[in-house]
Amino acid sequence: MSIPASVKDFGKRVFFGCKVITDISVAKDNPTLSSIDGNLYNKAGTGLVFYCVGKTSEVFNVPNGVTSLYAFSVYEAKNLKKVTLPNTLELIREEAFRNCYALEEIVMADSVKTIERAAFMDCKSLSKITLPRSLSTITTETFRGCNSLASLTIPSNVTTIEKRAFGTLDSLKTVIFEVTEGCRLTIHDQEDGSFLVSEIKDTADGKMAVLTFPNKDNMCLYEGRAEELSYDEYYTVMGDDNHNVYVGSVTLEVER
Repeated sequence: MSIPASVKDFGKRVFFGCKVITDISVAKDNPTLSSIDGNLYNKAGTGLVFYCVGKTSEVFNVPNGVTSLYAFSVYEAKNLKKVTLPNTLELIREEAFRNCYALEEIVMADSVKTIERAAFMDCKSLSKITLPRSLSTITTETFRGCNSLASLTIPSNVTTIEKRAFGTLDSLKTVIFEVTEGCRLTIHDQEDGSFLVSEIKDTADGKMAVLTFPNKDNMCLYEGRAEELSYDEYYTVMGDDNHNVYVGSVTLEVER
């Protein structure tokens, strides 16, 4: 596919259904777009506009210098199994990786500050992902439909988990919180959906954090020890408002 100099911009969904495109070239005098390794970028090469989803490669290393992945930029890349993001990346826009059914692993640097709505929705094979420490919010439907995701670590800088961030995710058995004293986590649209890490202390049984909930008894979590939670606690801490999705344990890791 060749893009002439006269084409300066695309709408969000202009490539929907274009599942056989394997290469895009852009006229050198195009003022706003460019091509790198046959994929479409902005002129400066800092934003991925469209990954050619017809490529047969199972691995995609996003080039160093890229700071953002545009909305729907890797949508339905059916052959990708592993994506490595550079330490220059700061923004993953909405539905960037949605419906990448074969995608198993995403290597993400701590440079990523924002992951927008449904970025990894329905990545049914995704089982390995480390959330960046710079992330503050897990947005709506980020991991909805990621049916191979069994465990996830929530970095200490995350202060908000939005409604349906995990959808009806029955596979997620263990959620690990990295916490520091004084951090607060709020779950949108949940009853008593906020807790404060009010104390971290050393005990005879190891390091322990005290989680204080409004209008509820405190909860004590020991480092590295899985705690089985009741339905009400799942609902309050991490659950979805229409489905009891967490049928396992929550573990504490204390950040040092």
